[in-house]
Amino acid sequence: MLQQTSDKRLHVKPVSWHIENKREFKPLLEGWISEGETMLFYGASGSGKSLFAYNFAVAIAGDKSEWLEQPCATGVKTLYVDGEMATNTVAQRGEALGHHDNIAYCSVPCMDGTFNLSKQEDRELIYAEVRENDHQLVIIDNCRTLFAMADENSAESWTPVNELALHLRQLGCAVIVIHHTNKSGEYSGSSNAITVFDRTCCIEKNGSETDTHQQYWNLSAGIKSGRDGKGWGRWLANGCFVIGEDGLEMMDFSKAKHEQLNAIYQQLSGLDKAAPTKARISIVNDTLAAGIGNNRTLSNLWEHTKNWWAFFEDELHITDKKSMAAWLNSPVLPDLDEQGNFIPLTNPNSVFDAQPVFQH
Repeated sequence: MLQQTSDKRLHVKPVSWHIENKREFKPLLEGWISEGETMLFYGASGSGKSLFAYNFAVAIAGDKSEWLEQPCATGVKTLYVDGEMATNTVAQRGEALGHHDNIAYCSVPCMDGTFNLSKQEDRELIYAEVRENDHQLVIIDNCRTLFAMADENSAESWTPVNELALHLRQLGCAVIVIHHTNKSGEYSGSSNAITVFDRTCCIEKNGSETDTHQQYWNLSAGIKSGRDGKGWGRWLANGCFVIGEDGLEMMDFSKAKHEQLNAIYQQLSGLDKAAPTKARISIVNDTLAAGIGNNRTLSNLWEHTKNWWAFFEDELHITDKKSMAAWLNSPVLPDLDEQGNFIPLTNPNSVFDAQPVFQH
């Protein structure tokens, strides 16, 4: 005979009970994340991950009800766990991007002793804080500093991350875990990294204004699109943002893209036909702030900029490394219509048949 060793019981209900108790997910930011959802939010070093996440927390903590021109929640109590920044740096961010008393900020560098969320006892500190103060959102910034993984490519290393996200979701929180990308621009680590996450989203540097050199960024939806049934907002694909006087602000995405393409075209057109491949790659890399480093190959450039080229897929028909290389060799600009929009090329093959086509 089995002995009862715990008061825990299975949650056994008919399917009809679950249908009757189905709830509506209220968005924290329309088309990006809803209450009770978990997200792995990733980007390259210096891509603005923390900048975006912190400003998002400030936006929903107050009563403005709109951020980046999208409806957002108000009065949301947030726990922000920061594994990198100490007092002065946190203060500088708050002065630049705003702050609100609804944000409880945990600066791990200011704590006594070590803190490692791979350990159960340290995760319990997060759970206790959430229960005691009714936080509705928890931001973990970031995996590498807070979980001290021995090997990101090990599925086992991600077990504590998944456990934390799942437990916080069970407590009623939305969760954003910030992470880094690998060399291909995807989240770094094992496929087990996204086991329990409802959404995955990437942030990327997208270049700068031609005249002011003001840096701007955009978001790219990942392979998981949430539990709220609403998916991603169209604004993710059609918008980008800059740092304004009151934090992040939306800007005209298409105008910025067109300026970048024109800048690349003008510089490439000024090169000698015999100019080396690396010179052409450098023009694109520098204009888009793609961050490919010293590995100036077409393959690396494509991996870092393929989302940018996708914006001009209809106009330039650039869909892979080979077609990108052909355009770099013989660049052309589409004509503009009366509204200033590009008109698709009538004979794209005239570009892609140009010789030589770089294969590096």
